[in-house]
Amino acid sequence: MSRSLFYICWIFLGAGLLPFYNLHHPALIVVFCTIWALALIIYAKKVKLPKALRTVLLLSGGVFVWQDYDGYRSVEAAAALFSILAALKLYEIKTARDYFLFFLIFQLMMIAQYLLLESLMLLAFMVITTTLMCGIFMDLQRGKKDVESILQKSKRKVLFRVMSFSLILTTLLFFIFPRANFTLFRNQKTQTVNAWTGFSSELRPGSISEIMQNDQAVFRARFSNQTPAMPEMYWQGGTLSVTDGFNWNKNNRLRYLAASQNDVRGRYRYVADMAEVGGGSIFLLAPATSFKLLTLGQTTRRGLGDAFVSPLSHQKLRWSGSSNASNFFSNDPILHEDELQLPVEVRSYIREAFPQFAGLSLDRLQREIYLLFSKDFSYSLSPGAYTGSPLEQLKEFLEVRKVGICEHFASTMAIILRSFDYPAHVMVGFQGGDFNDLGEYWLIRGRDAHAWVSVYDSNGWRRLDPTSYVVPNRLIFGATEFGFTQGDFVQGNMGWFTAIRSGLLNDVLKVVDSTFYSLNLAFINYDADSQQEFLSSLGLKNWKRSWLKWVSALIAFVFIITYWFYSRGSGQNPWRSVNRSYHTFLKKLHNLDLNVDQAMPPYRLVELLQQHGAGSATISFVRSYAAIKYASTKSKPDRFELRHLKSQLSLALKELKGRK
Repeated sequence: MSRSLFYICWIFLGAGLLPFYNLHHPALIVVFCTIWALALIIYAKKVKLPKALRTVLLLSGGVFVWQDYDGYRSVEAAAALFSILAALKLYEIKTARDYFLFFLIFQLMMIAQYLLLESLMLLAFMVITTTLMCGIFMDLQRGKKDVESILQKSKRKVLFRVMSFSLILTTLLFFIFPRANFTLFRNQKTQTVNAWTGFSSELRPGSISEIMQNDQAVFRARFSNQTPAMPEMYWQGGTLSVTDGFNWNKNNRLRYLAASQNDVRGRYRYVADMAEVGGGSIFLLAPATSFKLLTLGQTTRRGLGDAFVSPLSHQKLRWSGSSNASNFFSNDPILHEDELQLPVEVRSYIREAFPQFAGLSLDRLQREIYLLFSKDFSYSLSPGAYTGSPLEQLKEFLEVRKVGICEHFASTMAIILRSFDYPAHVMVGFQGGDFNDLGEYWLIRGRDAHAWVSVYDSNGWRRLDPTSYVVPNRLIFGATEFGFTQGDFVQGNMGWFTAIRSGLLNDVLKVVDSTFYSLNLAFINYDADSQQEFLSSLGLKNWKRSWLKWVSALIAFVFIITYWFYSRGSGQNPWRSVNRSYHTFLKKLHNLDLNVDQAMPPYRLVELLQQHGAGSATISFVRSYAAIKYASTKSKPDRFELRHLKSQLSLALKELKGRK
């Protein structure tokens, strides 16, 4: 076989695995790269590995995957095993059979990776490589040593026809065939830190500012009816109730509030999709009145409406929810004394520093804290690190530097509230987002990360946000517009973003993101509920699953038969059809008692037929044949000429039959 075929296989394998290295264990990537690189060197040097050594490498690869992935019963193990098998197959690839086996293993590896990632980019790569492999197969079946299918026009037409019919049929079956709400492959791993956000179970002032420097998308949300105003759009991700005086952690004893467990359809209803695959806290529009996980996973509810998800499939998490976007969360009573937990020295310091706050009602205390922050304190995305003990950090913030971000103000406000016996938590999540008017959805990025306070009084839990008094424009316009107008993102090393916020490039980015999001909703997240919505839009809401199966089978049958007839007609040499028609005509001339030699010229045959009194249809057929065969300047007859010739043949045969 040609050396170019080997290099194509080698490039395919590297391009199919290395760009998705983050799906696999680092040890597997090292082993794969070693085998993959050595295969190229050995092939270039024309070194032949003994069969025994290849067998040892194969067994060693199987043992490695078994130990590294605790067996073979997982998608990760399947992808790892197929990648090693494909790399080892390069060591013995010689014949056409070896190439067929390599491409089979390669496709199995790609399918396993797609089950892990479910990416449109990976799907597009699979379609492209499949098309190229079909072209290579066409040459291998004919015993050729070079790749010519893509270069020849006739073979490109065959590839285009095969892929067009396949994609159309696959798309139809994708939307019509009954979807199932289960998966064959499940992932039981859980995560403490969200891979897509960086949020964890603790808050140390300064950590959110690090998240804000990340411009990547976190999730997208589309509202089905009304949309809340920007200042009311709080996406809650976690409740932090344990503090050391400046830093905050989750309280594992804090159970989910009973009054929030009854799902009530709220005023604002939405569907949200995570931008990356993973598990952990998901973000609900606060206060959440209802929540439903739309992908497979185990949900844990805790705190003031938090939701933690352990995914059971390798999908991007998707959920629906609703909210009334009000300040009040619940009227549940205090659950634990931890809501007032505070180090003794911190409580003493706050009461000594602010004796005027003692005995104030919650509303009055809230106004005093807001007034304190709005006078001498400033907001910055890069406030710098606070050092020392928690109490020393708190003193430095309140007395010396007076510069912070939302988390500094939220943490300090919750500490002051607790110091004067008002139960309070720090809430973390996102606030606002960027609205994409093309796709009509909200895009929430890392820069929208936010922290605020939840406090309890006789009316229940309610939200307080000190940032609204320090920098109200941050909540009114959102993080993006606020950073653009204030130039604060420049301080936070995001000047590159502000430079492209307006103009044509911004519109292009919106189009790209909207297209990507729409395609993901249409294909990647197409589940049983989405299929039901799709059928309802076609007026087929009441169709049973059994009907869909029969319709899918009928569609597949019709497409296969149509493709067979189409290929049978278009795949033939047109001159072959012309010669066959003329041969059929000559065989029927025995009705005129003529023994015509096939080598007789058509013009001589016309004279002979006229002498024997042949009809006009018979003579017209011969003349049509002669015009196509000898008088035409075309390299081959077109379909209209073939159709006309077949019609003339049919009339001639009928005429000859009548003279019998």
